[in-house]
Amino acid sequence: EYRPHFPGYPIYLWMSHSLSLWTGSETTALNLVSAFLGGLTPLPFFLLVRDLYNRKTALLASLLLILNPLHWLLSERALSDVPGSFFVIAFLCLSFRVLKAERRASRRLLTVGAFAALALALGARPSYFPFLITAVGYQIGVLKGLASRKEKWEQVALATTVFLTVCSLWLLWQAIQLRGESLWSEGTAFVGGHFSLWGGTALAEPDLLRRAGNLFKSLCVHGLGFYGAGASPWPSGYHWWR
Repeated sequence: EYRPHFPGYPIYLWMSHSLSLWTGSETTALNLVSAFLGGLTPLPFFLLVRDLYNRKTALLASLLLILNPLHWLLSERALSDVPGSFFVIAFLCLSFRVLKAERRASRRLLTVGAFAALALALGARPSYFPFLITAVGYQIGVLKGLASRKEKWEQVALATTVFLTVCSLWLLWQAIQLRGESLWSEGTAFVGGHFSLWGGTALAEPDLLRRAGNLFKSLCVHGLGFYGAGASPWPSGYHWWR
């Protein structure tokens, strides 16, 4: 049974909802958002690798990303993995440039962009919350390069304010979509279901051999691009030539 991670995917759904007004199909809108952001992902990825290494390495790494079967498969599906990954990579790219920024104005602008991208990443895919640890690490590196205590406090305040403001906006939108239902009750119901009914844990599927077989099949079909049941994006019995 498919259930979204709490509190859902507000940013991904908001982008898709806006697009569905034009496409007339919610499923098509979800797929288009994933495909569009999947196509854009190599750009911040190239910039990040170029800043870390050099242009040749960045071109090779970007080419490998473009040819990666998993990236293609996830980019054509109505899943939040690729939208979340796009914003995460944008956050990493901008954060690294914050470390290298020498001018105060540039550092502030890059900080706003980086933490807005991180908040959007969590709004698109909440399970990417471990990247908050990366954000703290980057900020520690930035603070070490600042001379005055005032600049350090301003940097922390700016990053925190931007992140919390953007997160509050998509949480508010999500609360409105629940139409009065409690976010807390939704969260507790999700946690209970995730670890009992439909989360893929040992409580939901106690047969270890079947669990291992399902994992292997998922890695081959959905991860490495092998053909098999569920590999085709088209419904069963669909023929493109008809």
